[in-house]
Amino acid sequence: MKNDSLLYFRQKELWKQLIGTKVEFEQRELAYQNSKTLYFSSIVKYNDLKRQLDFNSTQSKKNLLISKNVAEDHILRSEVDGIVYSLNKVKGEIVGLQTPLAVIGDAKNFVLEMQVDEYDILKIKKGLLIQLTLDSYKGKVFEAQVTKINPLMNERSKTFLIEAEFLKQPEVLYPNISFEANIVLQSKEKALLVPRNYVLNDSIVIKGNGDKVIVKTGLKDYQKIEIVSGITSDDELIDPNK
Repeated sequence: MKNDSLLYFRQKELWKQLIGTKVEFEQRELAYQNSKTLYFSSIVKYNDLKRQLDFNSTQSKKNLLISKNVAEDHILRSEVDGIVYSLNKVKGEIVGLQTPLAVIGDAKNFVLEMQVDEYDILKIKKGLLIQLTLDSYKGKVFEAQVTKINPLMNERSKTFLIEAEFLKQPEVLYPNISFEANIVLQSKEKALLVPRNYVLNDSIVIKGNGDKVIVKTGLKDYQKIEIVSGITSDDELIDPNK
């Protein structure tokens, strides 16, 4: 356009001096007008194309973010730092959104779960001391503390779920191991304890000479029972079940 403009105005000045022909002048003018029209048309096309590219660029960036978010949804991240105890699936298996793929746990903090009968639940309070033994640590007694009492009773077992935490956790521990626990409701020094199966109906014992004696009992569990009065530690007892 600049070149045609230069030729047109040069021819125009010559035509003013009656140099050249009118046809040449008109041809230069027509070429300049065509070049100018093509130039401005190209600018319009350029701006339209630039707007389209900008729109496509913005749209592509949004699609990229959406694709990244979708990809992130397929990356599984644990909410806790811990140990992968098991992988339930192998590469190539089809899984659903609700399919558990792995078991991950915090190896530094374990929760003890116990079932307490409905008849004893009113005696349990948060903070009570627990003495427990683990099958994997025979001969050792560990201490824990009641941390949570789930208020909803299991209708099938008629028990309440009690949670506790170790006061001093064993060095090595694994999930789902079994243990036996005693929740300390009351403590007493120098109590006289006898095996639970030695006391008939929690009130009668048989001495070594065969005499039956009525005793007064106190605290008890599934294995032992406290004798408050009726016999002394010097008395010999017979197992009535033999």
